[in-house]
Amino acid sequence: MARKLKACLVSVTLVLLTVYWLSGNEIGIQTNSSPVYYVHGSSTPSTSARNMSFNNHFHILTMLSVFNGKRWPKYNEFTDQDLVDRDKEYLATLRANLENKVVKEVHLFYMEDDDLKLVKSQNFSALNKLRPVKWHRRLHMADFFLYASKNLVNKSVIAINGDILIGKGFDLIDTERLRDERVMFSLTRHNIIRDGKRCTPLNLCTESYYRASHDTHVFRLAEPLNETIILDKLDYPINMWGAENAMHWTFKNVLNFTVRNPCRVLVTHHNHCSKVHGPSLEKVDEHKYSIYYLPNKGWTQKKVLQSYTPFENSLAYRKRKKSGFLAFFYSFLLRWT
Repeated sequence: MARKLKACLVSVTLVLLTVYWLSGNEIGIQTNSSPVYYVHGSSTPSTSARNMSFNNHFHILTMLSVFNGKRWPKYNEFTDQDLVDRDKEYLATLRANLENKVVKEVHLFYMEDDDLKLVKSQNFSALNKLRPVKWHRRLHMADFFLYASKNLVNKSVIAINGDILIGKGFDLIDTERLRDERVMFSLTRHNIIRDGKRCTPLNLCTESYYRASHDTHVFRLAEPLNETIILDKLDYPINMWGAENAMHWTFKNVLNFTVRNPCRVLVTHHNHCSKVHGPSLEKVDEHKYSIYYLPNKGWTQKKVLQSYTPFENSLAYRKRKKSGFLAFFYSFLLRWT
């Protein structure tokens, strides 16, 4: 019996090694853990439950980012038309989000009065949903959560970058359970195809190897967050390298939230086809956090609609990319166990 067991283990190991070497690539841990779209009822929803939608009304938090005839520092390489094209994308995104039926209000942070006048001159049909918020700086990650803690407790909130369009799926979320079970959805965006071309080739929600940004954060607070913690951990610009990952770490390890990325069902789009890209910023202080990543592979609607999932037990968080045979073997076990 022992010989047969040993032979079986050797055979399995050889097969795994062969597949690994044939793959020819470093393999990071991917999981098929099932995130949540909390649905009323039992932990195993019926077919009708999976089709249930909620009368959700979200408050969007976002920054007004327009050049409006001005040239910001470090943008000298772009033409005036390039800057105009980028402004059109920001304004089109704002209009679409205002007109989205799941959006109750857009809390628009702005610094310059002339920029707000530009928005109001657009004659958007849903301008009544706009809630201007005069702000003293470009948004920091902490600003999203401090503002929500002071003004939007027990409200459904979507904090987004200024060029992210809200797509389908948001009517499926049971935001009461999102609140009660301390869950945040931090989503990876999808592409936009314009003139037959994909506008953003990287950092998208795909089935491929995890390499993604997180531009949309969905939550509903039961109570205000600890201001001291938020200022200590998250007081940095939202476009810094590692900004979202450090936020994930803080919410999971300090604030005791569960953070998930069901981006295949909660769809957002990155409206950025213009040439203008901002200058590279410094990274967050990596000594202050262990950076975590949220893989999205295998997150289907059926799985997302389940009320309970062993997310933490499936290692959907990981401190760093693992390579080599151990990572492959571990991902294999996660897939088949």
